[in-house]
Amino acid sequence: MRHRFALPVALLFSLALLVASRALAEEAKPVPEVALVPSAPAGALSPAEAEKLRLLEAGLLSPVLATQAARPVPAASGGAPEMSSDGRDIICYYQLMTSGLVDTVPPPSPPSYFYHHYQQPVSYWSAVGVRSAPGDDWDIELYAGVGAVPPCVDTLIGYSNRSSGVDFVVGDFNHVGASEDYVACSRYSGLSDGLIEWDDGADVLVTNAPPIGRSTGPTDILEVWDIYLETGKNYSFLFESTGSADMKLLLFRNTGSGAFYLGRNGAEWEQPAGGTALYSPGSSDWYGLVVVNDNGERGTYTLEAGTCLAPVALSSAASVATPAANGHYSCDQSYAYWSAVGVRGDDPAADWDVSLYSIGSGASWPTCFTGGAGLSADFPGQVDFVARDFNAGHNPFGYFYAHAHRTAGAGQARTEWDDGGDLLALDVPAYRSTGPNDVLETWDVYVEKNVDYNVYLERSGADVGVVVIPPIAYGYWGNRHDGLVDSDEPCAHFLAGDSAYYAVVAVNDDGGSGDYGLAVGEQFVDQAVPPFEDTLDSRGISAADFDDDGDLDLYLTVAGAPDKLFRNDGTGYFTEVLPSPFVHSGFETGAVWGDYDNDGDLDVFVVVNAYGSCRLYRNDGGNFTDVTQAPLDHAGTGQSASWSDYDRDGFLDLFVAYGGGDRLYHNERGGTFSIATPGALQYGEGRDGAWGDYDNDGDPDLYVAKSALSASQLLRNDDGTFVDATPGALGTVYQGIASASWVDYDNDQDLDLFVADEDGDHLFRSDGGGAFTNVSAAPIADSTMSLAHVWTDYDNDSDLDLFLPDMTGPARLIRNLWAEGFDGSFVSGLGA
Repeated sequence: MRHRFALPVALLFSLALLVASRALAEEAKPVPEVALVPSAPAGALSPAEAEKLRLLEAGLLSPVLATQAARPVPAASGGAPEMSSDGRDIICYYQLMTSGLVDTVPPPSPPSYFYHHYQQPVSYWSAVGVRSAPGDDWDIELYAGVGAVPPCVDTLIGYSNRSSGVDFVVGDFNHVGASEDYVACSRYSGLSDGLIEWDDGADVLVTNAPPIGRSTGPTDILEVWDIYLETGKNYSFLFESTGSADMKLLLFRNTGSGAFYLGRNGAEWEQPAGGTALYSPGSSDWYGLVVVNDNGERGTYTLEAGTCLAPVALSSAASVATPAANGHYSCDQSYAYWSAVGVRGDDPAADWDVSLYSIGSGASWPTCFTGGAGLSADFPGQVDFVARDFNAGHNPFGYFYAHAHRTAGAGQARTEWDDGGDLLALDVPAYRSTGPNDVLETWDVYVEKNVDYNVYLERSGADVGVVVIPPIAYGYWGNRHDGLVDSDEPCAHFLAGDSAYYAVVAVNDDGGSGDYGLAVGEQFVDQAVPPFEDTLDSRGISAADFDDDGDLDLYLTVAGAPDKLFRNDGTGYFTEVLPSPFVHSGFETGAVWGDYDNDGDLDVFVVVNAYGSCRLYRNDGGNFTDVTQAPLDHAGTGQSASWSDYDRDGFLDLFVAYGGGDRLYHNERGGTFSIATPGALQYGEGRDGAWGDYDNDGDPDLYVAKSALSASQLLRNDDGTFVDATPGALGTVYQGIASASWVDYDNDQDLDLFVADEDGDHLFRSDGGGAFTNVSAAPIADSTMSLAHVWTDYDNDSDLDLFLPDMTGPARLIRNLWAEGFDGSFVSGLGA
């Protein structure tokens, strides 16, 4: 039998009624002991009474005052009122609570009794709860009004007397409006004060909306949310927490239609943090959600709820906003191409993933779909996508489903589906504009097994990347992580494992605005097998069909050793011509081919820079003879040479740029040459000579590129006499021009001029009337030390592209976009 302190009869009677009422719904527990604190001597106030008096004077307490003689005696008590030992008045204090603020609850201290009350102002669910210190056990009761003193309260309407965790009572005010209720807390065991908090609700959790997040700590006990649930639907509640707080989520239902109160144990369910609760409501109404912090530790929690709705139908190439943390979509595929669905968060710090499914039902929210067909869970700050292969019946046409979901961070996202329908031909680039509403674009490209391919990308303005997905036999889908290439670099590579259509997916990772071009082509394969791998210290190369068999052969100049000639057998293989007919062993820098004797085969002039003189070799049916004689045997510092019939007499003449003075040799026929003095030609520090009829008058003009010691010259050929026609731009003294060439890069039927300079390259566009404009821009102007260059239409698009070796960096193949309608545009990377 439990020992009890001597209490006032009315209070004992009320407590007896309370014990009987606890058989309603909660677990039965012995009547809590209410400790009496010895009263202070007459005329003195205890510390607790002094504090309560201070609160009273501050207007924070509502007192009900009764003297011994005047206070009512409960009818059921059967006895006279119990007198205070010191004869003082008994006072009931009712502290008005503020929603969301925690207060301390001391044990009763007769002749004063301390209660709380709140005024519920809004039509929401509400809750009031008490949390005990570790090792203590506080309970809570809720009353409809004040009563006789003691116990000061009347009409019990709800209670909670669990032995652990927060005890609380909820009330549903959606059907009754405002109310004023009174709270009595009692300490069943322990020595410490309790903590009490009331939340008046006024918060709504919207289904299928972004999750809410809150922090919690020692001064937080509970938080209440209203949520509207509809009968006939299945709901999922996702509840996660971080930190050391012991968080719980509880759902309450009003089973009637009026005032309703219920203790913690009356919840429909209780879910610890870190899990999902499922629920099918019995009626369509406002339900109450209560989050409790059972141990008072610090942490955070997130809460969201949802039900599976009909998926949103996506249209190809039209992105949609995904405003919540979950978006559900359907895609109706009707093309035998690769198809892709991607998602990009508006906040780069947020992490969004996307999953594909073949069945649009069968799972609870937030997944909703079944028949998994791919998942992409890559890093934040970029597009996640899954691509499916519908080629060759690998996947059936019709509907498939996508779930875009945020796994970290905040904010919205954009989701886009591209059903394919675009074919990317090899070596033919595709060009697009992109912007904030663009997430991805998909092409099919057919590749051959065991062939190496380059993926070329040129971009401006937006962070565009390109991903190549191979056909994967298991399910024929792939995510971004499966990419053989995932690159934003100008050039990437992959080896095709099958002969099939591969997916090429362009992604706009940052949602920026800009333009991009991409292409796929076979790699240039290094064929440096014997005999080329044995060529050391080669200084120049030239190609010519010296044996007149219809294919190009190769000549390599070698410093300090005989040059090498390689015969092409017509199948791509070369054989070195031995013994070498070129026995000179100076420091050669290049060789130029020309039929100077008009016998139908190509002869070769070899430029020597040091340790010897330039040489002329006559070709007689594939056999070479050194026929060098004065003045061609000049022992200057030869830089380059070029053939041209400048006087149009039917025989090729020769210009040689020497570091110590240039020379133009006139062909006197019969194998002899003389030094010509044709007008304005100034023999200076020449580096290269480029022949071309820039004025379209039928005779070749000459541009002499010179070093930094003298200005370059444009020499107009007027019937064999040269006139200095150098415009200002072309005569500028550059750091040191290494080579020059005439080229009609813009296909306007007049020659433009390119010069490779040691301090940056230059392209001059001709207006057709003798004037030139420097149109140098990136990527041409980005070169730092180009010594040579070659123009050729490598991509067969009817305009000339440029190959640039660079002494300080990698060589680059620069693609000319003129034929594609881009005025004056060049891109590096589409072939780099």
